[in-house]
Amino acid sequence: MKKKRENKVEMEKNTKRVAVIGAGPAGLTVAYELLKRSSEFDITIFEKEKVVGGLSKTVSFAGNRVDIGGHRYFTKDKKYWRFGNLSCQKIMTVFLK
Repeated sequence: MKKKRENKVEMEKNTKRVAVIGAGPAGLTVAYELLKRSSEFDITIFEKEKVVGGLSKTVSFAGNRVDIGGHRYFTKDKKYWRFGNLSCQKIMTVFLK
């Protein structure tokens, strides 16, 4: 029995706790990619709405169902595009050091 407890404690030491803010496409993708790469992550997703999807969802408007989705971000300021040409994997290595 003691050995089992030691294994659990050792496993908890090696686990990285991750908080993902928002269950939209970006948040869900980050959680998925982390779990796909390793079981060492203990991920909690925080979402203020009752449903997931973020900006990508279907809403009721004037008796009709309307899909709303991604928005575009326009800027010429290069500092906002520093990750634009990097893969998701390379971006995560920056933040998971």
